[in-house]
Amino acid sequence: MSTISSITKEIVNNNPLINEALSLGIVSHGKLAEFLKPKLEEITGQKINDHTIIMALRRYEAQLIKTTEREERKLFNEINIKTDISYLHLRNSQSTLNQILNFHSKIDLQKGEIYHITQDPDEITIITNNSIMKQIMETIEEQDMIALHINMVMIILKYSKDHTNSQEMFQKISWKLTRNDIKITTWIHKSNELILILNENDVIPTYNTLFKFKNTIEITSDTRKKGKIKIISSSKGEKTEK
Repeated sequence: MSTISSITKEIVNNNPLINEALSLGIVSHGKLAEFLKPKLEEITGQKINDHTIIMALRRYEAQLIKTTEREERKLFNEINIKTDISYLHLRNSQSTLNQILNFHSKIDLQKGEIYHITQDPDEITIITNNSIMKQIMETIEEQDMIALHINMVMIILKYSKDHTNSQEMFQKISWKLTRNDIKITTWIHKSNELILILNENDVIPTYNTLFKFKNTIEITSDTRKKGKIKIISSSKGEKTEK
């Protein structure tokens, strides 16, 4: 015969929302017991004391929290933090594409430097080190530029061999950061890593949130430079230079 604890566990597991809330330790056991009581009494065919349900919930919550923390520590093999990153927005046009091809053949990328380009119907974005951005700014025509974000930080999360589902990683991390009111400027999904671009001011809370996943942290930096277009500093607000 099934016990109250086993039936409670089954009901919780069949409700992803309750399961998630319980694993985060944010549930009122008394309120949840009231919610589950009719279902439990229907299944067992007997009256059940609220305290019995509460104790079952507390025991299972402890198991869920322990299991979740153990699994999260295995999500990533490595977490790298790179500071002094620039994020350039360009208008998507044939002129811009030609200029990108032009400077792409000229820039000197050294080992460990960052260089990401993404394209959508309206814009092209370039994420790179400030030293590389300086070369780009000397090549791109100002009328094709929309904005340059400076003082950004890149966090690179290397997947563990046991976790290769990037969508799963995205959901777990985005949920954790959202709960801590941390805004990510952009995400980059790769086969073996998840990249976050965020403001300097969010580095410490993000670090504290991600530390439980893996505590191998590497921080690198690059000298800051400013271009002659609309510049948005993550720590100082918006500024325009002519």
